[in-house]
Amino acid sequence: MRLQTGEQQQPTHRRRLEQQMEEQLVMAAPQQERQQQHEGMRREWQRQRELQPLARLLPATARSEGALLTARRRLLRSAAGQPGPKVIFAAVNAATTLQVVVDTIQGANRYRVIGRVPVANVTNATVDIVKEGPGEPAGIPVGSRRRLVFGPGEFRDGQLYRFYAFYSTDGGKTWSDASTDGYPFQTPGARPGAPTLVSAKMVGNLVGGTIRILLDPPTRIGGPGPILSYIVKGALVGAGGQSLIFEGLGVPATDTSSRRMIEFPPGSFLSGRKYVFSVQATNSQGSSSRSNALPVVTPRQAPRGGRGANGKAIEVDGGLTILVDQPEVLGGPGGIRSYYLRGSPVSGSKTLAASGLGLPSSGAVGQGAFAPTAVSLLPVPDRYLCGWLTQAENSQGKSTWSEPFSYVTKPARPGAPRVTKIAGSMGALDVFLTKPAVLGGPGVITNWRVTASPFGFTGATKTVEGAGTAAAGGQIKLTFAAGALRMGRAYRFDAYAQNAIGWGPRSDEPLVDQVPYYPAPPSALDTACGDDRMWLAAQGAFAALRYTPTTNPFASAVTFSGDYSSARAFGVAYNELAPMAQGATKRCVWWMLKQAETIGSPWWGIQVLVPPTAVKFPDLMLVGSDVAPNTFPDNDGAYWQSWFSHPSTVVCSKMTESYALRNVGKTITMACRDAGGKPVAPGRQYFAIFAFDAAGTKDVPRWGPIALAIAPPPPMPPPPSPPPPPLPPAPLPPSPSPPPPEPPSPSPPPPSPYPWLTAECVDSPTYLQLRQRADNFLPYDLGNNPLPTTDDWAAPDFQTNYQSFSPGNVWPPTVYSPDSPMWLSNDPTQTSCVWWVSDKSFNKPPERQSYYGAAVTIPSLVKSKFPLMVFMLSNVAPPDYSLFGADWGGWWDDPSTVLCAVLTPAMALSPDFKGQTILLPCRNAGNQDTFYLKTNYMVGFAIDDNGTKNVSRWGSLSWVIGPNAR
Repeated sequence: MRLQTGEQQQPTHRRRLEQQMEEQLVMAAPQQERQQQHEGMRREWQRQRELQPLARLLPATARSEGALLTARRRLLRSAAGQPGPKVIFAAVNAATTLQVVVDTIQGANRYRVIGRVPVANVTNATVDIVKEGPGEPAGIPVGSRRRLVFGPGEFRDGQLYRFYAFYSTDGGKTWSDASTDGYPFQTPGARPGAPTLVSAKMVGNLVGGTIRILLDPPTRIGGPGPILSYIVKGALVGAGGQSLIFEGLGVPATDTSSRRMIEFPPGSFLSGRKYVFSVQATNSQGSSSRSNALPVVTPRQAPRGGRGANGKAIEVDGGLTILVDQPEVLGGPGGIRSYYLRGSPVSGSKTLAASGLGLPSSGAVGQGAFAPTAVSLLPVPDRYLCGWLTQAENSQGKSTWSEPFSYVTKPARPGAPRVTKIAGSMGALDVFLTKPAVLGGPGVITNWRVTASPFGFTGATKTVEGAGTAAAGGQIKLTFAAGALRMGRAYRFDAYAQNAIGWGPRSDEPLVDQVPYYPAPPSALDTACGDDRMWLAAQGAFAALRYTPTTNPFASAVTFSGDYSSARAFGVAYNELAPMAQGATKRCVWWMLKQAETIGSPWWGIQVLVPPTAVKFPDLMLVGSDVAPNTFPDNDGAYWQSWFSHPSTVVCSKMTESYALRNVGKTITMACRDAGGKPVAPGRQYFAIFAFDAAGTKDVPRWGPIALAIAPPPPMPPPPSPPPPPLPPAPLPPSPSPPPPEPPSPSPPPPSPYPWLTAECVDSPTYLQLRQRADNFLPYDLGNNPLPTTDDWAAPDFQTNYQSFSPGNVWPPTVYSPDSPMWLSNDPTQTSCVWWVSDKSFNKPPERQSYYGAAVTIPSLVKSKFPLMVFMLSNVAPPDYSLFGADWGGWWDDPSTVLCAVLTPAMALSPDFKGQTILLPCRNAGNQDTFYLKTNYMVGFAIDDNGTKNVSRWGSLSWVIGPNAR
């Protein structure tokens, strides 16, 4: 029963007072929210309303007393005229407390509130809460109600309670019945309070020790729900490592307390370092603030518990990488300084050893907390079974050696040997090699090979192969027979090694050197310059360059810079008889140099005026380099030999005394050429002009004006107009064979005229198309990709003489004559910039429809001139030859039109090919990849390398056809 008071007879006044009281109790909560919460809880309580015996709501002692004295309590209440069960007025959260307000009962001196968790919400043990006492005065007027307060930790956050109230008039000896309607209230969710870090210290006798953390849970658990985890952080003081992090509940510190224990095992922390620990608690609502902080200083120690090699090894390019796990305890202070690796061969060969930090290995899975480290890349000198041991070292010392890991190295080819030097031997040439670091195997190296490729001139690559002989310092010596190499010429020497598995790779660093003369060059050792190292270096470079200047002038776009005459450069006035001298001093070599970047445009060569009175003239040479040459007269021989052999140094043009004296009174064009004979702008930072006597005397003749030819890079022309539709290809017999390799894509349109071209052919579109393609064609690498032989293209699969096109059978009676230009009808005025021949007979055999290349025979009478020859393939028929040009239409831009091969004058004039037939395979312009193509036409073009109409004659020329697929 509810108490009957005067307030019940004045409902309006009472409701007003109740609202005022609610506003005081819940000032921090919006009234609408509180009403919604209250209404929700009321509905929940109504759904789950339970009628339970009042004795269940009391403590055990109270239940027992209530069971015995029920009648007596009722008698006392009736006699005193006290009302029935107590009613709860309100419940509310205020800051960190839970306040329950009950109606005041006349005569009562003690109140009790029990908060019961509904059975459906209980997940663990019963979590009833009880608050008992006189209560604090509340309500309006003050004292009309009593407030009982649950402090922090005395109730659960985010929990639904049903509150019941009791009162006592005898100080708590006896209690009234409970209020008949439980009051529902949901406490809001909250993050936990901060836990307390009790201790942090090193403990235990394990290797490296253990960091043990003890903590007490927070006073306020928060919720809903329990503490989910603790986040312990050990912040590392100073650089060179990472902080320690643990997230979890840990384990109980004892059986009887809520204290938790968390440990960091050996190997998870650095030795000799200071960590500062703190902890946070986390529940469903988030994380608490951080606790108090405690420091721990870990002891110093050497690495321990090494696991060693983790059972994995990697072999790459003859090297062996062993993956090593870091030790369980890194020790310190400081990280691992080095790993030591030792391979003890089972077969009794020498022990392999290495040390270092290695590199982290991201691809392998290691043991423990650390990924493996690729500790060492070892060259493997032989193939055998090794037991690998590892050890680690830090600032405090080394660990013990790990357990062994056995690994059998894989069979492999040998590594690359290196050519160290060459030496003349009575006309023969000895080549000295160092053995490769990786011998491969099983077994030993049984064979050696050295190739000598022409450097700076065109010729055939020579090879010597054999077991070699032992030389000083553990080297191997191979010998080229006398006459195999051309004396006075520079060659690139490469070496290879062979074992039972096969041939290894080519030398990483080739040797470029000049083959010595035997006997010595004429007069060289009998004259003043025979032992001058600078003269020998310059003369060797001069002799190596196969190049002929021309009297054709540079194009009009070229300008000239400087005057490098003997008079301007050295103050020595020109005299056709007197040699160069400064006072009484004569020299073997005279040179002028300049830093090219001060010129402002690319340089393309020099222009030399041979005085009309000349009876003697020096040998001249133009050289570019990215290394600054010594200034005159510093003729340090060792320096100049190094300078001429530097990879950036290029000898781009030369003129002999005999050529100059054949052109007295003329201006000579010395355009720069590359090793393949193509005109280029070297693009080097420095250039130097050398004057000397190739005969080796100090009587170097004086010279006239010399100027540097400079010009801007050729601009690209506007896009060409769209080509007309291509002519349909001639029908070909069907072939069941698979298609041949795809040919390269068509070349781009050519650039505008080159600075070194003469004016005769700069306006010829056909010449420029061919010129651009020839200049973009990479020279044949005869050392690594030799030309095909007659055995490679042998009948019946191949036909190397299909359609012969010599000048005599195309334009009779034009027979071959050395250094003679092409013309028609014996009329020297009927010349042309471009001459071409093509196949239009359509009579290729069905089984040989593909073009493989061209066969060019170099006449044995050839002297100093040969045309630049370009060979093209297309499905579009070329126009017939016309002396004054022809309409090529869209032939150049048709997708089927591709470049097949190029024969440069330098290659054709090489003594190695004189009187022989060169088989030129079709090859991609930018690399050494060959191809063959099933197409309708092959067209051969001949032009002059210098852009004139004086196109030299050639010998026999024919196409090579072969199988449709290989």
